[in-house]
Amino acid sequence: MDIRTLNYFIQAAKTLNFTKAAKDCYISQTAMSLAISKLEDEVGYKLFDRSSRRIRLTPVGTEFYEWAVSTMDSYARITKFQATDSTESRLSIGFSNSYDALSLLPRLREFKKTHPNVIIEQRILSVRSMPDALADRKVDAIVLPPYFYENAPSVDLCILGSFPMKLVISKEHELAANKSVSIRKLRNYPCVILTYANMQQCEYTFSKHMEWEGIQFASITQLENIEEVFLYVLNNHAVAFLPDAYQGLLPHGLLSLPINKCSMNIPFAFCFLKDNDNMQVLGEFLPLLK
Repeated sequence: MDIRTLNYFIQAAKTLNFTKAAKDCYISQTAMSLAISKLEDEVGYKLFDRSSRRIRLTPVGTEFYEWAVSTMDSYARITKFQATDSTESRLSIGFSNSYDALSLLPRLREFKKTHPNVIIEQRILSVRSMPDALADRKVDAIVLPPYFYENAPSVDLCILGSFPMKLVISKEHELAANKSVSIRKLRNYPCVILTYANMQQCEYTFSKHMEWEGIQFASITQLENIEEVFLYVLNNHAVAFLPDAYQGLLPHGLLSLPINKCSMNIPFAFCFLKDNDNMQVLGEFLPLLK
């Protein structure tokens, strides 16, 4: 049993709807059901009555809910006290790659000048693990496209910038001699993109934007991190479809081309929980992002 599982249970108990609770916690309904079943195995009692069409708390579940809420309140008070009472506070931000981390470095350095006692942590995480890291409060914020948190009541966003989509290819690729490439030609080439695994809203929005632009590739491969994408392009006769934010990260042997009449842009956002336990520190950093 951990804090994340208790939070899942509390959301399920509040809504009495596993589908809605899963959405509120940014996980799949299957993951929510498995977490609740595992929790019931741990406590040795059924917490929900699933015999009718609408689930409801059992008597034990009602008692456990009161305990869980009290425990989460205590946990929030303790973590808040640790953040405000410590002379050495921390600000932890998750990124999917080192380039994104470096792009925020000037603002972090500016913040450090006025907050010398704050320890700044920039953590490199897989795209897959970023939402869980934020939900579990392992980081104070994450930087990624904001689609995953559209209409999310518990998350605030600060847009950092919006970047046009470009084609990344090997300098030995047959398109390398061109100054740009037409959308029509893209369907002839296999493509690799950054994965949006476990982030269905991101994947849906990204795919819809491609559809609106009329962008099609011979095939699409999804990979977990930007370094893997670059290596895939270098080692295969493939192209990558990436936001121009990665232009400065291209290794030797790769180049990027604009795509004619492609207006697709990808925004990046600084995402954080509205009830962040470290809001005292985070709140003083946020004005530097605007």
